[in-house]
Amino acid sequence: MKLRIDSETEAQYRLLVTKAKLAEEAISELLLATVQSSIPDDAKLKVLDWISRADTFKGISYFLTPQTEWTGGDSVDANNHVVNNPHIAR
Repeated sequence: MKLRIDSETEAQYRLLVTKAKLAEEAISELLLATVQSSIPDDAKLKVLDWISRADTFKGISYFLTPQTEWTGGDSVDANNHVVNNPHIAR
């Protein structure tokens, strides 16, 4: 698999990162709402079990984030940076 990616592929990965972060935030909010709820404990435990499964999804945004590499020279100049595949694609 090639290391460098073009701007279109980078944009697609960044869209996935945005959606993954929203999902991670929703999982955290669901956990908090469940813990604070007054639903019966047996139902709460079932919900928490499902949340724990979804919780394994957290952190995926890091692995989807394209990696920017500085190639030397003036670090302010965009031409001195390349965008590599995210960790999940390596």
